[in-house]
Amino acid sequence: ELSPDNPTLKRGVSVYIGLDKNTKLEKVFARYCEIVNSNATSNVNHVKMDDFEFLHTTILDKTNTVEASAMMKNDHIKVRRERSKDRAIMLESIRLQRESDRKYFENLRQLLPNLQPEGTGCDVILDCKGKVVDERGYRQNVLATTVRANSVLLSKRCKWLGQKILYAREEKMRVDEVAASERLERRNRSTSSSLENRSLQQSDGEDDVVPAFPQIAGRDNVAVGNQHHAAEIE
Repeated sequence: ELSPDNPTLKRGVSVYIGLDKNTKLEKVFARYCEIVNSNATSNVNHVKMDDFEFLHTTILDKTNTVEASAMMKNDHIKVRRERSKDRAIMLESIRLQRESDRKYFENLRQLLPNLQPEGTGCDVILDCKGKVVDERGYRQNVLATTVRANSVLLSKRCKWLGQKILYAREEKMRVDEVAASERLERRNRSTSSSLENRSLQQSDGEDDVVPAFPQIAGRDNVAVGNQHHAAEIE
């Protein structure tokens, strides 16, 4: 601790400092340090401005004014020990964790059996319908219900979901087979009906054929037919 015997630095102790909207925060912070040092038991335990962080929703910049920091009347400034080193360590830890996660998922993606440029190995689409509850207990609708996934990984992690995917695939195959058989049946019926229509048209054409020179029994009739034919040729 900076000054363990200083009563001003105890948790929950408030210090009142007068200011207006044009007051520089650097003067406010310096005045706070003066009050803290005035209550110190020795000069060794004196504090300086850089030992603290001053917060009002966010860490305040000492170069700004009260108005620029969006502070209003009766607002409180929280004072805590300077934590820039702790934040740097935490940020580095977050960076290392993200890098580890990225490498993990990159290696996991290489294990997928069906890598594709589009979808990156996802061979199923789950329709997750329903509602979720947030941390405050309020219910809110899900914006998107479709989620891409890999069936191999899901089947290994969750047997129940793997069975669901298996049943859905079997049902889809059955529906596709029924649809294919129906299409083939319709095609066969169409082909047979077209052949029947064609055969009916041919039979009707043969019944309508009339000879140009009908042969009538008898010699005279034959002669008349020949004369008629000769006259048409001329």
